[in-house]
Amino acid sequence: MRMLKFLAVIMTAAVIMLCGIPAYAAEAQVRGDCNGDGTIDLSDVTALQQFLTVRSSKLTIGADMDGNGHINAIDLSLLKRELLKKEEKAVLLVYLCGADLESVNKEATADFLEMQNASYTDNLTVVVQTGGTETWHTDGLTDGGNDRIIFSKDGMEIRNGTGNVCYMNQIATLYDFITETTAEFPADHYGLVFWGHGTGSVFGVCYDPFSGQPMTLPNLHYALQEASVRFDWIGFDSCLMATAETAYAVHEYADYMIASTESISSYGWDYTAFLTLWAENPGMEPKALADCITDEMIAVNKENELPATISCFDLRQSETLMQALYRYTDEVYIAFQQDGIEPILNARGSGVDFGQEVYDMTDLKSLVSVLQNEQSDAVLTELDKMVIFNKSYQLDYSSGMAIWFFERHPEDGITLISRMFTPIGIDETYISQLVEMSKAAYAAAKSD
Repeated sequence: MRMLKFLAVIMTAAVIMLCGIPAYAAEAQVRGDCNGDGTIDLSDVTALQQFLTVRSSKLTIGADMDGNGHINAIDLSLLKRELLKKEEKAVLLVYLCGADLESVNKEATADFLEMQNASYTDNLTVVVQTGGTETWHTDGLTDGGNDRIIFSKDGMEIRNGTGNVCYMNQIATLYDFITETTAEFPADHYGLVFWGHGTGSVFGVCYDPFSGQPMTLPNLHYALQEASVRFDWIGFDSCLMATAETAYAVHEYADYMIASTESISSYGWDYTAFLTLWAENPGMEPKALADCITDEMIAVNKENELPATISCFDLRQSETLMQALYRYTDEVYIAFQQDGIEPILNARGSGVDFGQEVYDMTDLKSLVSVLQNEQSDAVLTELDKMVIFNKSYQLDYSSGMAIWFFERHPEDGITLISRMFTPIGIDETYISQLVEMSKAAYAAAKSD
């Protein structure tokens, strides 16, 4: 086998040399940089066209766009396609509610430095909406106020707000940020990141200490609905937001979602690498960018010996997953009517729980496995379609997606889930079943 690989390498090198392209340092060459000047532009197209016409131009190995050892018209076509991608624009919006993560631990400031250290091109702009923090550790930001930071090829620019406090949990704050940013920075591709405290499906994300409230899923959903911007992907640099309910709340407004089922460390996402990659190729597939985001997040936490897990979801599968979940819960509810709440509570208690059992967020695969019925396999099938990849370090018990299901805090099911789930379009029968079972679980807990 090794001899065959060696012969293949020799033959490829020979073909390249016959084409007039040096075969040395192939891996170091940037694909598309045909003339070796360190950039990919129209001059590379000209060089490649001349080579195909007269076979006399000197090209680098970068001209072999498809990597097959031959230089031909296919490589020219691929190069032109790559240049068209490079003419596209991308914008990342970061909705950052610093809270004590910044005022105490300086975590937002650390991420600003990561954003600043990325290598930008004219094709990428990052805009950050700040708020929800008493004390900022980045010079120029307004303590207790709302500012915007723009990262681009021109550096870092801070635009101070009006002085009026805009609560980060409010629909209007998120709506204004999205609409104003996309109007000022028109682009072919948009990403949106929510940065702050995450507390799962029932309590939401971006807890604002000034209002004392988080951005709930209904508020997030309404802001996205009113803004009418389609995102390539939506991410959560926050704890506990990789849930079926969160995905359903945003599924009409993006193709992909990136989030973690479990609590995340102070390192969170690593912004430098993926922003540099996106700046170089703004038209890249969102899944490829998500692969970089998730790899870098796991790598930085692994380097610091901190547990981490993160997933990427295909939001176009969200509706079919929820339909399978509704049928599954129908069966659970029938079992509850026949046998009471105790068997359900016993099974739920043996499953995987996230967030130190505070928010009743459980692993979806674990739930349908320990609380099995005839619809469990259908849920697992749809879950497998939706979770594109799930990466973990020291948290291999996560399948990639969590869901709210009553256990230690059934009172949340009685008082909150109808208010949180109905506005985002979750089925009313499903909600009423969870409410009834939550009431029974609460009564059982009171009687103990």
